[in-house]
Amino acid sequence: MTSVTSDSSSASSREQATIHLETSALALAMPWHVDRYSHAISLRQDGERSVALASVEGTSADVWPSSAPVQSARKELISCDESAILTVGMSGQSHWSMSIEEKLGGSLVFDVACRTSAKEPLLTSTYRSELGRLVVVSPTEAHLVSTTGEVLLRLETTSAGIAPPPALAMVGDLLTITAAISLPENPRGRTLRWKYAIFPGKNDENKATDCN
Repeated sequence: MTSVTSDSSSASSREQATIHLETSALALAMPWHVDRYSHAISLRQDGERSVALASVEGTSADVWPSSAPVQSARKELISCDESAILTVGMSGQSHWSMSIEEKLGGSLVFDVACRTSAKEPLLTSTYRSELGRLVVVSPTEAHLVSTTGEVLLRLETTSAGIAPPPALAMVGDLLTITAAISLPENPRGRTLRWKYAIFPGKNDENKATDCN
């Protein structure tokens, strides 16, 4: 079971805080970066950690940043052996939220949403490889592959409510996850979601633990 820690409400404390979330196979770190949180995903192998993926963030000048802008985040225990990071943020006139849950089996599940009244929003999550190369292998799956051809990580998109799976694409050496526009335009705003999970390359045999 992971311990539960939260970021401070003050900007100075946020800049010093890094929020962590770990599964049996992966470790996620969310450090403060300029004016928002970024995140990086590491492989846990033989007691060591190797950063594998890092989010590509936008700036305050971006109406549609490369990844969801996260300015506030907290970690919560959602079951006896699973934790989640819950985040919110904004850019322009739109508001974002993102939850990241650790799951038994070693995966991390990302559920992202944006509340916007824009006619044609461009909603993405973007990653760069820090270890190996990224390859899109199907419309809903991408792999992080080592120089020897070993699959280190798998990223799979899935539906979120009525929203279909987001689209995967390589833009140069960056992996983009683009939300489908699943709701009609609404001047009062609409909430658009996209969801994906990151798995270790090899299936983890971790079993559920006893809550007692």
